[in-house]
Amino acid sequence: MHDIAVGSMELVKKYGGVLASEHGDGIVRGALNEAFLGPELCDVYRRLKQIFDPDGLLNPGKIIDTPPLTENLRMGPTYHTIELIEELDWSEEEGFARAVEQCNGNGACRKLESGVMCPSYMVTRDERHTTRGRANALRSVMSGALPVEELTGEALYEVMDLCVQCKGCKTECPSNVDMARIKAEWLAKYWEANGVPLRVRLFAHQPGWPGGSGAAGRPGWPTSACATRLCAG
Repeated sequence: MHDIAVGSMELVKKYGGVLASEHGDGIVRGALNEAFLGPELCDVYRRLKQIFDPDGLLNPGKIIDTPPLTENLRMGPTYHTIELIEELDWSEEEGFARAVEQCNGNGACRKLESGVMCPSYMVTRDERHTTRGRANALRSVMSGALPVEELTGEALYEVMDLCVQCKGCKTECPSNVDMARIKAEWLAKYWEANGVPLRVRLFAHQPGWPGGSGAAGRPGWPTSACATRLCAG
């Protein structure tokens, strides 16, 4: 990765291009700035930063004096995920973990002005309730950053619960993260460990309930109506 990044930078420099444009240098390309711009210009940047931010409080480690490319990696050489028995077919994504890792953190799920994704975030404005927040929480457990027991714990349930499985992320996320499908797989694990609530069981079997009115001679309506009111809270 390091060699590819440096080689790409050298080609861009050779042909008079720019190292970054829309998204700036930041922490991703900052480590290449001195080689690309030269130490003299980088020193001007550094002195300007010291004038306006002598204590280094504003966005430290960006553009100048950034860490090496091989630090702060989401997936470093020791990264691995736990093995899960999968209920759905994730072969196209190369496994459930890879499906979760499709989230690249771009934050499109935090938009508020248009589109569908992500309806729960539009209401709560809480990062946990974005597609990114849910993917990060799952990845943290599956990679060992959090205890594996948290996969079926209440904290992760709170993160996943408000996903209404609308599939807005599947169409609007640049990475096409399918959180609705991911949640279905996760719920299978959660319910296996914690049991399936009565409310969920009632909804699952509702299509098979007898319908109609008891007064009209079709038994079952009173039970169905009562159970539906119970489910609806």
